[in-house]
Amino acid sequence: MGEQESYVIISTEWGLVGLLGNKKGLRRLILPLPSVEQVEHHLLGGFCTHIEPGFYRPLQQAIVDYFRGEPVDFSPYKVCLDGASDFTRRILKVCRAIEYGRTSTYSQLAVFAGVPRAARAVGRALAVNPVPLVIPCHRVLRMDGSLGGFSAVQGTALKEKMLQLESDAALV
Repeated sequence: MGEQESYVIISTEWGLVGLLGNKKGLRRLILPLPSVEQVEHHLLGGFCTHIEPGFYRPLQQAIVDYFRGEPVDFSPYKVCLDGASDFTRRILKVCRAIEYGRTSTYSQLAVFAGVPRAARAVGRALAVNPVPLVIPCHRVLRMDGSLGGFSAVQGTALKEKMLQLESDAALV
């Protein structure tokens, strides 16, 4: 029998964010959307859950702070990647090390993960990242500096806005 899943939806300056997880760690994070219904639709698919307002309270505050433009380090928060392939786990681990306000490229992540010719596979692994922001796949760009993809519901427009937020915070 699996772990009991809990979720919470929090309000940020950019919209509503959904968190879902269990005692092992965060399993899903839905970036800001305008309605509870939209967040629940993307967050809860396939999970039997119950709402728990106190779920991951420190992470809730860190996310609110992030969308206010404050530099936040998400590395202390546990993530549960059950079901991910070993390759995907390796890529997400390397991606998680990208610091606030910094960027990397798909090719650089491939090198850091020990698979230097796998830039496209890195992109596919990042596309299934279940916890964007905590594993900051928005900080990964193409070699030419263009955005590349972003699997969040809001797409590359949100990726660009998040990168701008971090860039602006770095200037302060």
